[in-house]
Amino acid sequence: MFDRTQWVLAGMSIALSLQLSQPVAAAVPVGKVVQTAQTNSSQAAQKVFEEAEKLYEQGTAEAKKGVIVKLEEALKLYRQAGDNRGQALSLLGLGNVYSELGEKQKALEYYSQSLPLSRAVGDRA
Repeated sequence: MFDRTQWVLAGMSIALSLQLSQPVAAAVPVGKVVQTAQTNSSQAAQKVFEEAEKLYEQGTAEAKKGVIVKLEEALKLYRQAGDNRGQALSLLGLGNVYSELGEKQKALEYYSQSLPLSRAVGDRA
């Protein structure tokens, strides 16, 4: 026969196997996971955007090439987050840098992408 300890252990074993049989995904709603991922992307994008601003302040052509890399990275992260305002600002910044580097056609391409996003978020500037 079972003694008291064996009964407790058997009960714990049954409870554990019942708990493990429950779907894990149900513990965290999918919408919450997506929202958290978007927030993380948006925060990461903001950090990269600020790094681009600091590089831009250096004013050298070499620094501006670094700004392009940072703004492209920020743009990608803002897109992942679905942040239209961040996308518009990144595209505008890319247009400005390319314009300052004398690449007017490339600047125009970025400005053209930025304009509808700026309008969509109500940025009249």
